[in-house]
Amino acid sequence: MYKPIFYYSIRSNNVGENAIRESIVANIKQQIDVPVVFFDIKRDELTEERIIKQVNSDASMLMIAGGGLYVNQNSKSGFYFPCNPDFFLKIKVPIVLFGIGFNRNLQGDLFKDALKEKAKGSIQTINGLACISTVRDQNTYDILKSLHINHHKLILDPACFLSTPNLRKERRVAIQIAQHSPILGRYDGNNYFRQKNIENYARICEYLKSKRFEVIYTAFDPLEQSIALELKKLFPDLEVLNTDNIQEILQEYARCSFTIGMKMHSNILSFATGTPFISIYYDVKSQEFLKLLDYSNFGCNCFENYEDKVKGLIDELIEQNQDYSKKFVQIKEENQPIFKNEINNICEIVKANNENYIHPTLLSVLMPVYNRESLVKQSIESVLRQSFEDFEFIIYDDGSTDNTVKIIEECAEKDKRIRLIKGQKNMGGIFAKQILLDACNTKYAVWQDSDDIALSDKFKKQINFIFSNNIVFCKWLWLKQVAGTWKLDYHHQKDLCLDSMMFIVDKNIKMPNTKLWGSSSWFNEMMHKYSNWIEIPEILYHIRQHDDRVTLVKRRVKILIQEGKIQESDIQDLTYQELKDFLKNK
Repeated sequence: MYKPIFYYSIRSNNVGENAIRESIVANIKQQIDVPVVFFDIKRDELTEERIIKQVNSDASMLMIAGGGLYVNQNSKSGFYFPCNPDFFLKIKVPIVLFGIGFNRNLQGDLFKDALKEKAKGSIQTINGLACISTVRDQNTYDILKSLHINHHKLILDPACFLSTPNLRKERRVAIQIAQHSPILGRYDGNNYFRQKNIENYARICEYLKSKRFEVIYTAFDPLEQSIALELKKLFPDLEVLNTDNIQEILQEYARCSFTIGMKMHSNILSFATGTPFISIYYDVKSQEFLKLLDYSNFGCNCFENYEDKVKGLIDELIEQNQDYSKKFVQIKEENQPIFKNEINNICEIVKANNENYIHPTLLSVLMPVYNRESLVKQSIESVLRQSFEDFEFIIYDDGSTDNTVKIIEECAEKDKRIRLIKGQKNMGGIFAKQILLDACNTKYAVWQDSDDIALSDKFKKQINFIFSNNIVFCKWLWLKQVAGTWKLDYHHQKDLCLDSMMFIVDKNIKMPNTKLWGSSSWFNEMMHKYSNWIEIPEILYHIRQHDDRVTLVKRRVKILIQEGKIQESDIQDLTYQELKDFLKNK
């Protein structure tokens, strides 16, 4: 038995959302018999308690799926998902985002604005955590790309892949008019376009009748019944199908020669049955669907005078109906393997999560250390006190000869997140950093110097930016030892600090083949490749300044080189200990 999938979507009379849900669930159940529990995005808030006590224990997966969810919404996340973004990181089951789009109406107040910063941040975070992210149109794909989200995929709307009947085409045309938004004639809007659409469609119906077609109105919302009744007054021969049963709608569309619809999923279900359609659109998402099919000529803006154009398109579909039907079948066949592959990935994740699945750790803390017995414990404890707790802590000891290893082992006994790697001999800081990068298997990592102190919210605040920026720095201050006590030096530091850096792990970028010098080349290559870095304008890291600090030793070396007392070639292959011994006589 499998733990159920927790499926969040819009639960309403919206036939489009129901079609997406029916397609996804039916295709999953063709592979595995997993229960699916449905939650309404409009009402079922995902609270911290619910995540910890229900989702993490009872679910095999959290799926967020459906149509125009990436829009500004008055929810805690800022988009169409009711969850405080601070709780996203507490979700320990796999997250799947499937077939999501971005709505933007061509006219009216609904969905007219670009995504607000709150929505952007939440969308970046949830995508950063998701193991699968698919969108249903190029516009949404480009929006996520602009937010530096790079692992998402573009697939056709899931409803395109519903199982459909294969029926002989009849001289029938299914039509549909939308009225669900204020601009289209909802109760809280203006009736101008509602009435205009009814009158236009009545004349189009008469034109279809003159071409010997029967016309049936398919209501995609029970409230469209009133439109059907008004249209029937102007065109008495109109048949009406008012149902939210997807299979009944598909049955009707499969028999029709073509369809004329305003809602995007009227067009999508028509495509699914191999039935050509004319789209009288009100939203960018319908235009985007036409583009994916290379079918934009068959779209009309519902806010413009479209009657004559539609009549011309009717004539074209009468002449070339079979050609366009074959085109739809071919596009569906070409895209079905892509959709099926994503469904297969979902099923494999469900299976894994029911077979001792271990939630992947998001972050690695990387600490190189050498002979720091007086400082390392406080540095380690500052990491273990972090308010963000989901990390592995990898420490590489570079052949210490004092009590450093013993201190680390004592800390590791108390906290299992610590993994100690022991080097046999001192090989230098650059070698140590490469060992740590090689040992790291998480998506993100952060450096932590064995001298320094990370403030308790450092990781949490950096994580909030890492999904959209790939590299995140923070402000920092020196700590100076005064009379045996560490005191803050509030002198402003302008430089970016490598040790405060959280970054996306890229194993193609290597540390140079040197012992002590050269981390700047790794740093520069990372900054060049991931140019969308950010520095949090908040002090979250303290650097302890002491005589034995590597950077201070390096600074002394630079002065000696400038004064001509030593050559760079004298020290470039020395380890830290060898360098200290070398400098004793200088």
